Amino acid sequence: MIREQVSEQEKIWINFEAVRQFFYCKRKIYFRYCAKFKGYKSYKMVKGTEYHNYKFKRKEKINEKKNFWVENEKLKVRGFIDYIIKTKDNETIIGDYKQKYPYKGKIPEQYKMQLVIEAVALQPKVNIKKVEIKLPKGKKIQEEIKEEEIKKVIKAIKEIRKIIKKEEIPEQTKIKSKCKDCECRNMCQPM
Repeated sequence: MIREQVSEQEKIWINFEAVRQFFYCKRKIYFRYCAKFKGYKSYKMVKGTEYHNYKFKRKEKINEKKNFWVENEKLKVRGFIDYIIKTKDNETIIGDYKQKYPYKGKIPEQYKMQLVIEAVALQPKVNIKKVEIKLPKGKKIQEEIKEEEIKKVIKAIKEIRKIIKKEEIPEQTKIKSKCKDCECRNMCQPM
């Protein structure tokens, strides 16, 4: 009986973007997957989509692949990847475009974990050890992928599936400033 429950849970496909949402606020997983709440698009979301569309219209460079779909059957994760590039040193880097970036020199955890699961999903075909965020005006931030981050993101995938399977709403984020522009705010706050 327990094995049947586990195998049923493993059938749930998780989108890369859900990993980012999980590390931002676990309740977003509940509202999107369990309550099937679509939400509204905040100003930041609309501007971010416009920025991505602009970046994707630009011609790919020889060492770059942009906006492509990836599925990893073993992990049951999938989604669009903004880009991967091959450096002069023959390193492959996976990245994401961001319109604005309020943090100084460090990729926020939710963006980093999304890039880590994207990198893991490409293995063993592509071995990626670095992630980056590309910002306007040619700025970028690169970071190494650490082994503990890979373990953390795999654990998060299991937790996401658990939230979906049990349909139990997680605790609210302790960082209330995250709620200000959240598309789930009106459903979430009264709880």
